[in-house]
Amino acid sequence: MTLCPSLIISMIVGRLGAALTVLLLGKGFGLPMPPMGIYIKGMLLTALPGIIIQLIFIPMIVKAYEKDRNTW
Repeated sequence: MTLCPSLIISMIVGRLGAALTVLLLGKGFGLPMPPMGIYIKGMLLTALPGIIIQLIFIPMIVKAYEKDRNTW
């Protein structure tokens, strides 16, 4: 699998894992929870700048690393 699809898939899986963790811990401690749709939308909106930065810079860093590694 190439870099960008694996990066996107790992971000999605990470967000789903975070949502599941919040849900389980919230229910386990008996905390009142907002609907999961609202939580996921809020999580994505606050994480959007970081997601964009990662999608731009990680491929650039990997390409620079691979280019430098081939010169040694």
